[in-house]
Amino acid sequence: MGVIFGGILNPPAPPVSWSGLEMRWIGWDDSEWILSDETHGSVMLPGVRGLNMPPIIHHRAAHASVPGARWRGNSVDVREAFWPIQIYSNLGSQDWIDKDRAFWKTMNPTKVGTWVVIQPDGKRRSLKLRFVDDGDQTFEHDASNEGWTNYGITFAAEQPYWEGEDITGLWQAGSQVPFFGTSGGPAFTISPGNTLESAKITNPGDVDSYVVWRIYGPISSATVGINGRNIVVPFSIPAGEVLEIDTRPTGQVAMQGPAAGPLTVDKTPSLGAIDFAPLPADVESEMSLAMTGTGLVTATFTPLYYRAW
Repeated sequence: MGVIFGGILNPPAPPVSWSGLEMRWIGWDDSEWILSDETHGSVMLPGVRGLNMPPIIHHRAAHASVPGARWRGNSVDVREAFWPIQIYSNLGSQDWIDKDRAFWKTMNPTKVGTWVVIQPDGKRRSLKLRFVDDGDQTFEHDASNEGWTNYGITFAAEQPYWEGEDITGLWQAGSQVPFFGTSGGPAFTISPGNTLESAKITNPGDVDSYVVWRIYGPISSATVGINGRNIVVPFSIPAGEVLEIDTRPTGQVAMQGPAAGPLTVDKTPSLGAIDFAPLPADVESEMSLAMTGTGLVTATFTPLYYRAW
């Protein structure tokens, strides 16, 4: 009998996946428009702007006796976005008119909508946009008779950074609760006594972010902070109530009320030490907490990015 020699064939490499980016527009009226699939009747055309870096303003100081200038820092200006977009329908004139009217209802210049970009792995970033102009639109044909027309729409993003999905951590006295469980971090607990505990967290964004703390009663006092820059709560919070401390530059206020809301009592003047510290980007920061009582604390921040991916 002859001997047959054989080898193990290597399986073929899996096909490369090219699914592209998914884009959506969520209007101020909560209507949702898919902009990356032409079957939905609203599709982005070539020439989109606003996905990349925001406008950077560099600040420099020049001296008559020194060549060049000394860099003093930078700031970020309002971001402009531009959409070349087509609205179309193959269901008749009135359907096109209804769809076009509904889309333009979301362009109210006194309100903002949200541009969402979803990556192939499901991660999403968003940018708040306000309508600026349509370039004094001209119509070369009767769109309601042909079922389509192209627009060029300019927007402004007063908050120029793309926002990632919120990251939230939770601490509770006396029980094992995941710390920043959404990011897969280690477990972390606090004792019910008045001791200071800490944990490490990294802001994955490109720029500093700010934390919104929520302290749930019952507690008689608390301290929260980042990198040793703390906020002291020298008063009690009863069971069933929450104190929300918004450290963002647009907020910087402490409001108290029922845990189910609304929060109507301004407790900012009652705080002790106040240091609304940022959460630095791309460095490991220490979150600190002291609490007397059996309540719990959550900390939420939004990573901010220069680009849409």
